[in-house]
Amino acid sequence: MLVSRILKAGTVLAALIVVAPVANAGPFILSGTDADDHGSASGGVNLAGWLYMQRVLENLAPGVSNGNTVVVSLGSDVGQKAGNAAASAFNLSSIASGRTFQTVNTATSINAFFSGTGVGTVTAAAILMLDSGAQNIIGGSDSSEQAAVASNAAVINSFLGGGGALFSQANDYAWLSALLPGLTVSAESTQGITLTAAGSAAFPGLS
Repeated sequence: MLVSRILKAGTVLAALIVVAPVANAGPFILSGTDADDHGSASGGVNLAGWLYMQRVLENLAPGVSNGNTVVVSLGSDVGQKAGNAAASAFNLSSIASGRTFQTVNTATSINAFFSGTGVGTVTAAAILMLDSGAQNIIGGSDSSEQAAVASNAAVINSFLGGGGALFSQANDYAWLSALLPGLTVSAESTQGITLTAAGSAAFPGLS
């Protein structure tokens, strides 16, 4: 288990990063951060939270075993901070070569994505990205988009079981509660977070 938090004073979050231990299943990172709201890119380099997101993708990619190459951001608005963060995390990463990035917006499009009737479908995805939610970042997934993700929790579970990967930030985690009835998501605010030795090894370049 790796634990890492990128927080700003006053931000209410809890963070947990877990890489799935199940053989043949894809890796996942559940992060209670709003890293997408506390970063930027300059001179072709991601900084702070966006660098963290980049490192997450670089950690997940080697564990993808479904043969797919599309990294999909669900619910982040293109041209807004959430969408810019996701795109920059991918575009400036070491995994961009040979892979493509796609954004799927609106509840209708997300449902179509999971049902296989949209322009892009989950059957072609390698990594799914969920932002920190509209309450934490401009252009983040709204309640209807998060509800659409939650209604497809079983599909996400199958996607991971089939070798896909998942990176979820500080959204409402309703999709996880749908898979694990009784799960409680707790809010937390803190500062002065430091990386453990394992965290530093997994996310080089972060301080």
